[in-house]
Amino acid sequence: MKRLTEYTIPETGFSVVSEEKYKRILMEEKPSVEKVYNRLKKIEDILGDEYDLDELKEVVQAKREGRCVVLPCKVGQKVKVDVRTWGNVWNYKTVENGKFLIGEIVAITKTKKQTLIKIRVEHNVRWKRPTRRYPASAIGKTVFLAREEAEAALKARE
Repeated sequence: MKRLTEYTIPETGFSVVSEEKYKRILMEEKPSVEKVYNRLKKIEDILGDEYDLDELKEVVQAKREGRCVVLPCKVGQKVKVDVRTWGNVWNYKTVENGKFLIGEIVAITKTKKQTLIKIRVEHNVRWKRPTRRYPASAIGKTVFLAREEAEAALKARE
């Protein structure tokens, strides 16, 4: 269904499209009240009960300008890291027979070229909390968000 409104007067906000355009949409698509309601319902189901239209407009504008990134993970999330990407791991807490380190995402940084994920791994010495940065593209290859992914990678590696 095509848009039924257009931005016309800043003081009043959105208004109905011109009568001619509205009639053309009605003739071509024949949207019923039910169809219009269902479209609005889908939009509100996505946005939830409490939403800020100014904030939504800002996010859409950022996406259009390429400033919006959808990340596959979040800060604080536990991960498993392939030990082969870390180096000497004899004193780190490991899982899966020493094949993976236990880590936590502590920062996510966007550079001009890529998105970097900073991971801190658990160490047997409490005050040592080493970190390393991985590109977001490493998720699913050497950094795993779920145990099942890590186990599948381990089986494929053997």
